[in-house]
Amino acid sequence: MERELKNKVWLFIYMALLSQFVESQQVCYSVDKDTIMHKAYEITLLPNYKKNIFSYGEGVFVTYYYQDSTIVTVFSGGLQKLPLLSTDNYYIPCKIDTLQNRITRTGNKESKFWREDKYQGIIVYYDAVQKDKKCIYDFILDNFRFHKTESN
Repeated sequence: MERELKNKVWLFIYMALLSQFVESQQVCYSVDKDTIMHKAYEITLLPNYKKNIFSYGEGVFVTYYYQDSTIVTVFSGGLQKLPLLSTDNYYIPCKIDTLQNRITRTGNKESKFWREDKYQGIIVYYDAVQKDKKCIYDFILDNFRFHKTESN
């Protein structure tokens, strides 16, 4: 009987901790759909960003800025040194993965995290991500989608 009571207490504690964990993982997202260099893309983002589009003759950068200094950038074009987060700027990758049509480079710089995903014709990356938000921004890049649009 006493053992059954202990099991119930442990189960209650486990359920309470689990519910707090699940509650802390619930995040609101917004979806931005846009076209960049004849490629339509869809990116799931945290709300409250400022969007900036920088176009030059050979390409386009679309950058989403957050108040905590985190940025998410989508790029398509040419005349840029690749990878965009270059080792010349101290972005030394800790890990490089190739999965289907995507090359992913990840690392950290000054206690903040970065990741760059290169697809054929498009690059998306995040930079200056705090450790406690890394899984959120990984989710954003993992769920990035694009396809070619019909040109006129």
